[in-house]
Amino acid sequence: MTGLSKADVLFYGDRLDEHGNDYPVKAMGIPCVAVDDWHDTLVKLEDLLSQA
Repeated sequence: MTGLSKADVLFYGDRLDEHGNDYPVKAMGIPCVAVDDWHDTLVKLEDLLSQA
């Protein structure tokens, strides 16, 4: 539908464990980054973008 492959997506989630609400994304094989909260997401995303 979007034309994106799984490798084109990087998902940030705080509940990637088997019983977490973000787990279905991980189970689909989409690359994921575990975060603690919105601030941790911001820090990790800024770190990723600074490497680009």
